[in-house]
This record gives sequence, structure tokens and C-alpha cells, in this order.
Amino acid sequence: QLGDGTTTERHTPVQVQGLTGVTAFSEGSNNSLARKSDGTAWAWGSNVNGQLGDGTTTNRLTPVLVSGLSGITAVVASGYYGMALKSDGTVWTWGSNTFGELSNIAATSSTVPVQINGLSGIAAIGGGSTHLLAIQTPDAPSTSGANPAAGAKSVPISTLISWAAVPYVNYDFQMSQDQGFGTLIADLKNQTATSYTPTSPLLQNTAYYWRVRSRLGTLLSAWTLGSFTTVSPPIVTSATTAPAVTTPPLETTTVVVSTVSTPTSASSLSAWITVFISLGTLAVGAILASAIFIIRGRKKS
Repeated sequence: QLGDGTTTERHTPVQVQGLTGVTAFSEGSNNSLARKSDGTAWAWGSNVNGQLGDGTTTNRLTPVLVSGLSGITAVVASGYYGMALKSDGTVWTWGSNTFGELSNIAATSSTVPVQINGLSGIAAIGGGSTHLLAIQTPDAPSTSGANPAAGAKSVPISTLISWAAVPYVNYDFQMSQDQGFGTLIADLKNQTATSYTPTSPLLQNTAYYWRVRSRLGTLLSAWTLGSFTTVSPPIVTSATTAPAVTTPPLETTTVVVSTVSTPTSASSLSAWITVFISLGTLAVGAILASAIFIIRGRKKS
């Protein structure tokens, strides 16, 4: 693992053979990796698990070229695997896959580098003895969406907010990143729809607040409140009643399907209409009964 061509322990530094132009270095428990200025990766030491990436499981006393890699910007060594980041933002690993280090569902180890699926735009890598880490480059500042922030991701998250219908009324709906609704993302008035889907992209991992009320002419109900926090990919669940803004906690991704109350006067109006219809039904019944009685009387005459 000292890379000097021997297996002799050294009590003073010795130069690793054959390496120049080294710009980055990482050591594992019994092997090492180096990146050269030409973008290649070199490894030496134990190779029991194929962690040197040269296509063999042969231990190496001097550096060997990691197979098939170029444009390397960073390397990470472990006693069980090797890892490299390329200039195109992709991540490549080799060696043991006992704990999924290679992100290989088949749990197959590899003596040559394989690309980790699903990772792109990676800016930095790291790892431990049996796990790996990657940091993704943030998007450029968004120029669309709800109050885009510098360096924040803006993605087309589809979030549906809906509420139970109330007879005879329309609805007002508002949505904001401000719990006090000072700055509105959406402000819909006198709508017949009972749901809302944001028309602009929402920011990831961001809290949003919404409220809805019923309207009958100039009569308004109290606001029903809700909130959710976006993730990527978004997860949407539902409930039967609307919670306070602080429930559920904002770290959840719950979007509530709520019941909106009817305006007080509108409720009375609804009851009055029901009574009116009932009385009308009784009146029609009485008229029909009178007509039948008159017809029967005429027949007897």
C-alpha cells in the first residue's frame, strides 16, 4: 500500500513510484488512489475486492491505471471500493458491492469502473468504508416559479389542493410562501372550481400556505387554512378536514383536502330554500287534492 514496489514497512517517507503531476489523493485502509493532472486515476495496494479498478484482483506494489476512466476531477478510496468523479458530473465506482456501494441492484462487485445510475450534475464526492456520498450542483438562479431564490431549484412540481363542495356558493382561494399571506402566489375570487393546481413551478423543500373560503354574493365564510412543503419527487396525501396552518408540521408533504364552511347567512338561506320547497310541495298536494274532490263531486251530481 506504500506504492514503492516492496512490502517493506517504512519508518520514514518514501516516494510512490512512477507518479508525477498528482493533484488529488485518497487513501483507504489498505489501498490508495491518486488523480493526475491529465485527468487519469491511479491505484495501488490491496486488490482483493477489485478496488484498484484495473480489471483484476491482483495486489499492486506500484500504481496502476484505473481502467477506462478519463476526465477525472476527484477520487475516493476505501478498503473495499474506489470512486471517481468525472468532469461531466457523473460518478463511477468499482470494487466490492456487498452493501450496495456500486449502486448495483444485482449486488455484483466489479473490477472495473461502472457508472452510478441516476446521478448527474455532481460537484463533489466522499465516502466511508462501505458507503458513498455525492453533492449535486445547484441549478442556476431560477427566473420562473414562485418567488425564485438565487441558487434554488425550481421544478415543475404538480400539487393538487382540493376541498369539499358546498351547495349554492363559489370560492375564494389564496396561496403564499408567507404565513401572513402578505405576498400572494395565487389570488382567485368567486371561483366555481373546488380545486387548485399551481400554474408555475414550485421551489423544492419550501413551505407553502393556502386558504379558501366560500362566497355567496357579498356573504363570506371564514377562511379555511392549510399548508404543505414541497419535495422532489412530491408526495401528496389527503385528509377529510383542514388543520391549522401549523398542523401538520411543515417538514411533512401533506396537502389537505378540506371542508369549507358555508357563509352564516347562506346557511340560513339554504334552510329557507329547503323550507320553501317543502311548503311548495305541500301546497301543490293540497291543490291536487281539492281538484280531485271537486271532480268527484261533479260526477255524483
